[in-house]
Amino acid sequence: RDEVAAFRAATERFERDHPADARWAFDIKANLVFDWVYENGRHPRILAAVADLLGPDLLLTNSIFRIKEPGATTNYGWHQDSARIAVDPCPVIVYVAFSEATPENGCLKVIPGTHHAVVPFDLVSNPSQPNRRVARVRDPAVERAVDLTLNPGEIAIFSANAVHGSPPNRSASRRFAVLHDYTPAAARQTVGRGSGQLVSGEDRHGHFAREPVPGPD
Repeated sequence: RDEVAAFRAATERFERDHPADARWAFDIKANLVFDWVYENGRHPRILAAVADLLGPDLLLTNSIFRIKEPGATTNYGWHQDSARIAVDPCPVIVYVAFSEATPENGCLKVIPGTHHAVVPFDLVSNPSQPNRRVARVRDPAVERAVDLTLNPGEIAIFSANAVHGSPPNRSASRRFAVLHDYTPAAARQTVGRGSGQLVSGEDRHGHFAREPVPGPD
């Protein structure tokens, strides 16, 4: 509980002190900007769980905030994060709940079994990020979707290939989360060269460029 409170306090202080910067700073590679995000991405309990799935040599390749305000209706639609640039072995995404995640406040939904392959999609404009597009799945099996219901401090782990999405926040409080992307150091991208921070083990491959660690606060 103390870790959750400290993380939220640091984030909310930044929002208060730098309101013009919060949107871009929270949206991509927040692990390069904020030391408390990077440290959460190195949390030993998170790394132990991810290493169980991907092995000990891990890169943190992205951290993004997903804060859904009360009444927010912005919807990315059903999508796969690895649709446009395949990575093999596939990364996993860790959803860290810093508030309750419930059907009422727009918790993440995942369609089981969709992580085996990229399915047909269309590139569409992202309603909250006009300069970025989303690979929206054409025919998702929404009847099979399950809610990732979480308490503050709990995590959910899913493949970057899994089809997922979330509904509007119909509650009176923020749905507050951070998503960390973890990639095995041995992985390769089909397009370009990725980059990341080595957070566990060692990188004997050099397939991904090394990213710096953020300074204090």
